[in-house]
Amino acid sequence: MKGAFSKGAANGRALRVCHLSTFAGQNGAGLAALRLHRSLLTLDIASSLVCRHGDMNEPGVQCVGDLRSILGRLLTKCRRMWLCHQLNRMGANKTDRFPLFSDTRSPETITLGQLPKCDVLHVHWISGITQWMVSAIVDQWAFFQDLPADLPVVWTFHDNNPFTGGCHYFMDCNRYESECRGCPQLKGFSAPSDAFASCIQREKRRIFEILSHHAFAVAANSQWTADRARASSVLRGLSLDVEVMYPGVDTAIFCPLDKIACRDRLGIAQDALVVCFGAASLNDPIKGVDLILKALPRSRFSKHIHLLTFGKGGQLAASGFAVTHVGEVTSDADLAQVYGAADVFIMASKAESFGQTAAEALACGIPIVGTPVGGIPEVVEHRFNGLLATSVTAESIRDALDELLDDPKRRQEMSANARQSAISKFDSTKQALGFLSLYRRLIGKAAGQPETRQL
Repeated sequence: MKGAFSKGAANGRALRVCHLSTFAGQNGAGLAALRLHRSLLTLDIASSLVCRHGDMNEPGVQCVGDLRSILGRLLTKCRRMWLCHQLNRMGANKTDRFPLFSDTRSPETITLGQLPKCDVLHVHWISGITQWMVSAIVDQWAFFQDLPADLPVVWTFHDNNPFTGGCHYFMDCNRYESECRGCPQLKGFSAPSDAFASCIQREKRRIFEILSHHAFAVAANSQWTADRARASSVLRGLSLDVEVMYPGVDTAIFCPLDKIACRDRLGIAQDALVVCFGAASLNDPIKGVDLILKALPRSRFSKHIHLLTFGKGGQLAASGFAVTHVGEVTSDADLAQVYGAADVFIMASKAESFGQTAAEALACGIPIVGTPVGGIPEVVEHRFNGLLATSVTAESIRDALDELLDDPKRRQEMSANARQSAISKFDSTKQALGFLSLYRRLIGKAAGQPETRQL
């Protein structure tokens, strides 16, 4: 397995970083991984991204799929059926309230020896939802216990899954702080589910005990994620470096654009109050589509509101206001033009570790109305670049939206502040340089050099 690892960047050779992610652009975490990979390439870092689902035409991206042999494909199919059977027995991913639960196993794992040679391994969102035919990139226990002891590793926590018993968002449950027995996302389906999540939790603890002996760092995508990770029984008490590293946005692409031209391109009236909302999938109940559809008809400005949406899924069934749905937008430049048509962006999530769409909107100079959950308050600075609703309800979202729509001058001020905050906190080049500093520090630690940090 050591063929994939090189002990530090040699003189005159670019630092080699291998990113490991189930997705490369198809969901929020995959997009964050892909954007970091791109930014590192622009800094002349030899970055590669190994994924299960991605675009092979993207420079440096390597997609791994099913084994080519007939026997290999048959074994993968049998293992997938077995994992699906177990998860179905536990009731995983069976309710709209709890849309994502995954364990640490994969029906078609890869090994370290299959990765490009690297000086640093950067782990991202490596889970899978086997029942949805989305295989995790690795079988975590087998993969991490086989890592060379002197391999520097960074693991970005894009959601809660790395430190819980299987859920990706723990909602109002705090069992992750002690023991995930009787998981409410599995509860009521079968007796074995009572201990299933706690077994996953204990396995993750053993994985991080292994990683604690490496030159290793957790990169949390928000302070909120970092605080919850430190409080979890999976990480608590371990000697681990937990850094807050916000996902990056290319502020040269996501920038203020001509609103008239953007609206003309989309066929939206110039005098409309355009409220924008988007997500990887509009069908994801965590994103709060139901709250938006309840809030907008109750707005004082409902007759003037034009809802502009993007993401997978069809046009929302709404009444009382106009709706334009542009579908899935894969080009950042095209997405910037969607934001450019908006007056306000709504982040109505019921759970969120960061809020990447909000950061994109800010970079385009669009003020935000956001819910006060997870990492959103770190993106939406109340009364500076947007407004935070007082609670996760349609009524409070409507009130915050009406306050912003009622004051054009304030929106204009917040627009300038939005751009300023995006450049200072979420610029992709600054993010890449921050990771580059972290990589070099971990390489030095692996080589036994005294640890130094730039102030």
